[in-house]
Amino acid sequence: MTLGDIVSDVRNLVNDKDIPYRWETETILGFLRDAIVRLNNVRPASRYDDATGLLRDIEWPDDLSLFELPASYHRWVQAFVYYAASRCIEFDATDTVNQALAVDFMSKAEARFLV
Repeated sequence: MTLGDIVSDVRNLVNDKDIPYRWETETILGFLRDAIVRLNNVRPASRYDDATGLLRDIEWPDDLSLFELPASYHRWVQAFVYYAASRCIEFDATDTVNQALAVDFMSKAEARFLV
């Protein structure tokens, strides 16, 4: 599974399904990268490779859509989606309803990081 595979999940959650898209794919990919960094800060154990027990050194490709999620990260995909959706809404907040939605998505992301 790649970050590119997850972009459509984020678009569905924020109702950004029609071209031209409201959020650039690169923007969403950046938010997904930020979600992985956040996971590594919240759950330091996630930085270690399950198979070897060694510290995982993440090398980000120039094209983030090609970043292959380690298998151990698959359980946090929904958290990554909520995190990216929250960031999208946060940058597009034109009223308090959007702000409340952004907070709700971020709360769901943070809760899933801890599972």
